[in-house]
Amino acid sequence: MANDGNRVNPINYLIIHHSAGPAFSEGSDREVADWYSSVGKGRGYKNYAHSYHYDPRTGKETFAQAHYALHRYSGDKNKYGWRLVLLIRDPELNVSWGAGNWPVNQHGINIEICGDYSYKTIDPKALLLITDSFIYLDKRLGGNLLIRGHKEVSQTGTACPGKIQTQMPILKDMFNNRSKYENLLVPPVVVPPPPPVPPVKTDAEKLKELQDIFDAYKNEKELIISDLEGKFASAKIVLGFTGDDVEFIDFLKSVKLKVDAYDKWTGWAKQLGNGILAIISNIKNRKNGTK
Repeated sequence: MANDGNRVNPINYLIIHHSAGPAFSEGSDREVADWYSSVGKGRGYKNYAHSYHYDPRTGKETFAQAHYALHRYSGDKNKYGWRLVLLIRDPELNVSWGAGNWPVNQHGINIEICGDYSYKTIDPKALLLITDSFIYLDKRLGGNLLIRGHKEVSQTGTACPGKIQTQMPILKDMFNNRSKYENLLVPPVVVPPPPPVPPVKTDAEKLKELQDIFDAYKNEKELIISDLEGKFASAKIVLGFTGDDVEFIDFLKSVKLKVDAYDKWTGWAKQLGNGILAIISNIKNRKNGTK
């Protein structure tokens, strides 16, 4: 394990920064880490040949001035929509130079939020990710972790972390009321119950059900035919039809065609059409002297 020899325990500060640089939305860990190392080498380490800090992915020396960088990322479908990238290996053993206050750095963990938040606040889910990642430190200290914006601890003067500073009370409250913010920001997925399983019918029950349907249809059809036959003569009068039975049969056939046009909407129309055909057949049979 790498150890720069500067750490002083306990680790009781969590310092929040914004980079005022690229947001690295959906960027890779490598891209984020390389940028912070390059910027750090040109700033805090510009007069130093070595940092004695190492990239956790490559093992190469890094000049990043924070332990972690936070950026938007959903590639792994995490519930926050943000990713925390480790910039310096063994952060609890190594001191980063981000706070502008050496004693605070020695006792602290520095977190850079990627992007410029000079005039905007950050997604509360990003703060929730910070809470979930470092609440273990707060528990280790019995609830006494000091969560600060960079400007609160800097001895050199800074506006960092921009408008995120106004959200520091929310971040502190998240550490104390974790479940309240979890339910608010990441509600649990409610899985609907499966549809009720219909009872399994026996063969006898299925047969009876089919028989009942058949009987009902048969009875309805017979009633329709009987009713139409009984009213055949009166129908001619009601309709003012003066022709003979053959002409009335032709009229009924035209009615049958109109009824058939409604078959796709109603089974009753089909039955009515069948009833008309039955009447026509009975009339013809009577005229031919058959039954």
